[in-house]
Amino acid sequence: MTILKTLLAGILAGTAVFLMPFILIKLIVILILFKLASRLLGFGCHGHRGYHRFKNMTEDERAAFVEKFETRCCNFHHKTQAPTV
Repeated sequence: MTILKTLLAGILAGTAVFLMPFILIKLIVILILFKLASRLLGFGCHGHRGYHRFKNMTEDERAAFVEKFETRCCNFHHKTQAPTV
């Protein structure tokens, strides 16, 4: 009886080890697709996109830009100075 339990445990462990990469690959693909979909739909903050343009603005241009986009995401209206990298 002990030999059957050991044999069954070995078969189950072998099956789990064999199927693990397939499960992990599916999980990784699903996570990547979710990340891409969320970026395409515009969720989350966009980081330093357009930083060079903001950095090279004059004070008047920067004030006009902040006033124009103050209702956008990421609480941009609180960032009145160029972000530091």
